[in-house]
Amino acid sequence: MPWSPCFHYLDLHWLRYMRAIGFNVQLAMELAGFYPQGAGIVHAVVQPTTQILPLRLTERGALKRIHGISAVSNLDVSIAQRQRNQALRRLTDRFSNVEITVVHMPSRFQGTMLLLIAEFEQSQCCYFGLGARGKPAERVADEAVDQLLGFLDTDGAIDERLADQLVLPLAFASGISQLRTSKVTRHLLTNAEILRTCLSIEIQVRGDLGKPGLIEVTGPGLKEDVVWATDSAPGQGG
Repeated sequence: MPWSPCFHYLDLHWLRYMRAIGFNVQLAMELAGFYPQGAGIVHAVVQPTTQILPLRLTERGALKRIHGISAVSNLDVSIAQRQRNQALRRLTDRFSNVEITVVHMPSRFQGTMLLLIAEFEQSQCCYFGLGARGKPAERVADEAVDQLLGFLDTDGAIDERLADQLVLPLAFASGISQLRTSKVTRHLLTNAEILRTCLSIEIQVRGDLGKPGLIEVTGPGLKEDVVWATDSAPGQGG
């Protein structure tokens, strides 16, 4: 789906934090898949783990650099160059250390994307724009840049998509995790409520919808006897 994390978001951003809390995961993309055709191929290797560590990301520190990729599949490379040039035009006026690489991704279909990562002293954020038929390359770049600049206007340590995705693994960590997200989303609130109900753990989300917020997850650690709560009494199924 167009709002789902793209491969490079997962590989360059999400995996950094999954490994930090104890997961041994490798991803490799054989073919890129673009909405609505899909047909991408990604290989994942996930090793067993015996401990998940809590995570504390409440401050991001100073900005170190911005880097990213501008990619096309089965299209003229000039489109990726236009995406890159538009992003650089908007970012280099404000930031000195910006680098965007043009790449061609193998795919069965045509598609484009531009992804940006801002690295800070203690964390990073990631945003991307996706191409579509009739959508100018400059607009693809603007979507990624607008999101990144919006993040920088907050005090978030991590972006809202990453916050959504970290609450589940951190629900199994041994200890208290704290995350400062740039935006409280409905997806985050839904994830938190499901985990409270199913795992009976403590998750607090402090902040208004659409605004920065602090997430606190108290995890019990990995246990073989973890039982997912249901509305069914023993022996009734469901």
